[in-house]
Amino acid sequence: MYGPAPTRRRKTDITRSRGGCVSCRARRKKCDEKRPACSSCVRLGRECQLQPFRLTFRTVTFGPGVEGDAPLDVVDVENDEQHEDSLSEAEASNDFWSPSFSSAIPVGETLFDISAPPIDAIEQQSLAVFTWMAPIFPSQHQGRLDAVPSPSVDNLLSMQVSRKSDQFVFYSSAWETHCAPSLHPALRRLTHFSSMPPPILDAVLALSACRLSRMTPRKKAFDPAATPGLSFRPDPGHRTASCERYGSALLSLAQWADNTDAGGIDVALTGMVLLAHLEAMNGDFGQFESHSNAIERLTASMAGTVADPSTCQLIANWTQARAHNWWRRFHFSTRDFQGSNESMACSPWLFSVLEAANDQRAVVMTLLCECCRLRSAALLARWDESRVTDAEDMAFDLPDTPLPTSPAVDSQRAALDRWHIRLPLSELPIERFMEPPGCTSALEVRPLQFATHQASMNYAYYFVSRLFLCGFTTDAETSQAAATQKANAWGLLLCRIAAGINWDDCLRLNAFIIGFSTLFIPCALHCSDVRVGLWLQDWLEERYTAAALEEGSFPVLQGLLALRAINRERRDGRDVWAVFVNDDDGGAATKYDSYDRQHIRSLWVYGRDNGTGERFSRSMAL
Repeated sequence: MYGPAPTRRRKTDITRSRGGCVSCRARRKKCDEKRPACSSCVRLGRECQLQPFRLTFRTVTFGPGVEGDAPLDVVDVENDEQHEDSLSEAEASNDFWSPSFSSAIPVGETLFDISAPPIDAIEQQSLAVFTWMAPIFPSQHQGRLDAVPSPSVDNLLSMQVSRKSDQFVFYSSAWETHCAPSLHPALRRLTHFSSMPPPILDAVLALSACRLSRMTPRKKAFDPAATPGLSFRPDPGHRTASCERYGSALLSLAQWADNTDAGGIDVALTGMVLLAHLEAMNGDFGQFESHSNAIERLTASMAGTVADPSTCQLIANWTQARAHNWWRRFHFSTRDFQGSNESMACSPWLFSVLEAANDQRAVVMTLLCECCRLRSAALLARWDESRVTDAEDMAFDLPDTPLPTSPAVDSQRAALDRWHIRLPLSELPIERFMEPPGCTSALEVRPLQFATHQASMNYAYYFVSRLFLCGFTTDAETSQAAATQKANAWGLLLCRIAAGINWDDCLRLNAFIIGFSTLFIPCALHCSDVRVGLWLQDWLEERYTAAALEEGSFPVLQGLLALRAINRERRDGRDVWAVFVNDDDGGAATKYDSYDRQHIRSLWVYGRDNGTGERFSRSMAL
């Protein structure tokens, strides 16, 4: 009776969609989504902008024995369709460019579990997936800022303000929580972000993002070796934000170069010290040297003058950073590098600046580096002398007689005495500490307690500095037995500090200073008591299984492997006096995308076989 209803004629040829450009969605009009501009925007003369892509964060859980690219369980954090129509342009841009975190991380806590073995705990941890490609740092382009790849150009201008605002809030909070407590007091007061000059603000946020990147390890997608400590990389999302702020800080510092008044010098000095800390954290010795040379040229103009207190604090901070970088570069280097290093001793003007700043740590860290350099240079010189001498007893001359003293050694002894006398009572040990090690088979180590973590670290530097100088004789009557006994006593004191120190504080507060675990290798080399080295190895083995990938910006695994090899030689009846790498790698590659700096499979060692008395130099597998 009735036929089908006629087809309704479409009033328009525009296709309905859930997308559309920003202008049409704001006016609640249909959009034909033509490119480069839709018909409606062309007719009205408006700028046609596509809706920015939203990044949906997911929690990906990896089970044991499953590769990183095969997730077992995927849970969507947000439902994209449910919120698509309610999101504004600013909210979408913030989600696309910034890692989404609900709150800052509490002080003293890391972003990964430190109560379980490193592999199992982190493999089973929920990992936030970032799907954009993280650009490399400007320092890897050797200063060519225009070579740094940028994100999508189409959305960059419209989202610049909201993205930077979101980064500012998050990383300024992270700065106060995770960076400021571990930095020098001169930088710890940088908390008034609203009044900061642009170079300092960008450098602060870059360092904060870099610190968070290294605190949040991510499992590598492909790791054939599956070696603990080598299977993870820093978080790429935070590294991207650090890269962007790093470039902005360099440009801002270049604009401040012509500002030569006192305030401009302090701003430039603060910015360069912050960037030097960033490069030291990433293990880029070349770029650190660039910042350090710039700071030296800046401070050279002030030599001979009386700097104001704030400038003295900044110079003391740079002195700490320079000693920290030198210590990490010196160890695991070649024989030629260790034998040809320049002096680390402070000039009279710099020493007066450190005294004006009342910075005990900067002084003792510098003394530690210089004592290490003097001991290494004297040992290598004695080794070369014994090789060219044909006398038969020279094979026993190296270990059996102390090294000759020198004015430089006497100067370091006097400086250490002066440093110890000037310590306030609050930084002294709670009990008497000087005692020789016992003769029992097991080493008895009683904890040596201090009021603060800073006092513990300062005394650790002091003990190892004294240990370096034990090999030098002060007069012709000094015997090797007395020097050996003193060295063993200083080594035992380092063990006592380790027994009383908080390892979590070492991970949290030693990021920008010489790490506590990096003192173990020189202690094992220069102590003849094998029990000291074995005790330190056992102590570090226990802490390394708690997911501590690096301490003092140095890979814990690298130091632990060398310590194991040294103790293995000692147990087999062979003394080891010095270790080197075979090839000069310039400090190896940077640590931008890893926690290990050098892929070392063997070390070249100098030592003596206690059974035959013969010296040896050979390769030692790790």
